[in-house]
Amino acid sequence: MAGKGRKSKYNLMDKACTNVACSLYGKTGMSNIVSNGTIKVKQSENRRRFLCKVCGKSFSSRSGQPFYGLRTPEEKIFSVFHQLLVKEKPIREVAKEVKVKSDTIRRLLKIAENDREKTNELLCKKLNVSSTKLKTLWDSVRDGTLHERAMAIRRQKL
Repeated sequence: MAGKGRKSKYNLMDKACTNVACSLYGKTGMSNIVSNGTIKVKQSENRRRFLCKVCGKSFSSRSGQPFYGLRTPEEKIFSVFHQLLVKEKPIREVAKEVKVKSDTIRRLLKIAENDREKTNELLCKKLNVSSTKLKTLWDSVRDGTLHERAMAIRRQKL
């Protein structure tokens, strides 16, 4: 139950404190997390805020995720990865379709590659892609061969 007798709309039992100094850091189901409002980001996207009753620190629904702190809406980020992984399009085509700069996509890829474990988990869950496709993408990002990857995919489709 949330405060004042209202039932929470959100399942707070799967939320964990993101403060590494907290005694309940990373532990879910401890009833220490309460809803703490929303923050408006960009035009229409609202992000949930949460508060740990033990340490008093607040965090957003995106805390602890690879794309935390980015201004790009989550839907747009997943659309980029959907285009790259599922539809196997090159960066320029994805940039045109999603209406972002190619540099933004490259930066997203670098950020995601730096936290590959969390990113893989998130992308597998959201986009239902195989670990083989993800490994190929990360190898291309690391080696700087994204253009060659796109050209090889294009040749396969012809």
